[in-house]
Amino acid sequence: MVEQRAEDPLLTENVVGDMEALPFDAESFDAAMFVACLHHVPDPLPALREAWRVLRREGQVFAIEPSSVRARSTGSTPIPGHPHEFRMSGRWLGERMANAGFAVEEIRHRQIAIRALRRLVPTPSLALLRVGDVLDGALRLVPGAETFGEVVMLRARKRQ
Repeated sequence: MVEQRAEDPLLTENVVGDMEALPFDAESFDAAMFVACLHHVPDPLPALREAWRVLRREGQVFAIEPSSVRARSTGSTPIPGHPHEFRMSGRWLGERMANAGFAVEEIRHRQIAIRALRRLVPTPSLALLRVGDVLDGALRLVPGAETFGEVVMLRARKRQ
């Protein structure tokens, strides 16, 4: 990720740090984004509190993480054989965001149809993912179906 980011001429600064202890002053940013990293810690609350600290008033936080059906109400559970990966549900992650001081504005699950097809197609093509997105639109109309998505996207705003 550091190499890819360094290749982008629009991104002139590159900082590597610990998401639970960011090397920035309080209220330094308008937005923060977590991309597939919160499921690597047993509890994302310290990282979310740190994001809250560095965000300005009304700042937004975005997260996209794998979502586990097995962890619907249990919070974060270790994945056997993967010591640095934890299962979590989108609802639970939203609760952790609220506990960190954010007002959760949106929780959206993606890849609902793809989860159902995963046994038949372990590595779906981009075309199949697009078809899955269309099917997800219809599946969201079925009560409770959205929670079966493989991926969850969250958007929240810093409360004062």
